[in-house]
Amino acid sequence: MMIALRRLLRTYKGMIPAVLLLVFSVGGFVYGVVPAGRIVWRLVSEREGVKREVAGLRKKSQTLGGLDEETLRSQLTLLISAVPSDKSIPTVFTTVEEVARESGIGLTAVSVANPGALATESAKKQSTQERKLGSGIVPVSVSGEGTIDQIRDFFKRAVSVRRLLRIRFFDVTFLSSDRAVVHAGLDTFFSPMSTTIGDVQALVEPLTNAEEMTLTKVSGFPAGNIETSAELPLSPSTRDPFSL
Repeated sequence: MMIALRRLLRTYKGMIPAVLLLVFSVGGFVYGVVPAGRIVWRLVSEREGVKREVAGLRKKSQTLGGLDEETLRSQLTLLISAVPSDKSIPTVFTTVEEVARESGIGLTAVSVANPGALATESAKKQSTQERKLGSGIVPVSVSGEGTIDQIRDFFKRAVSVRRLLRIRFFDVTFLSSDRAVVHAGLDTFFSPMSTTIGDVQALVEPLTNAEEMTLTKVSGFPAGNIETSAELPLSPSTRDPFSL
């Protein structure tokens, strides 16, 4: 065995250094070049990600720079008066009472559906309809009495006031040829305001023409003697990435 091994070494003695060099080269590639390549690839990927974030921030800065802060605050105040950031129950009663007074019907009852559940955890869970609308719903029950024209005017005014109301159902019982009792279910809305800044990659788009028209329409609705409890945030709760 030893004789055969010595003969093999003598035969391939000239090739041994080349083989050893090849083995060390392959080892150096595997344990050195490959990890270095991975690091370079990660740096390239991170660089591309940073470039996208910078481009997104630049676009946001351009969009926000083209908007007037006072106009935005005015629009936000208008929207809060229509859809407050909380349930704002007092404004619900005030709105219904003013609509009834303007139309001339006499209110006999106004109540918020399940008022005891407003502060419970279950009340915080959004229904399917609320998730679809993107806002919370406060159901209101109204009973009143008046002439047919007054009741018709009540419903007409109810859907055209600043504190938005929606007619869910109504039931009219005639007392005479000209007077009736009405029982109606209304919905009013609320939507908590976000106080955090969105993700860097989230797009910031100005209002569309349809949204501008909606604001114009809402601004034309009578506000009445309604004061919302919400206050406009003076600054975001997280650092502004544009204030460098």
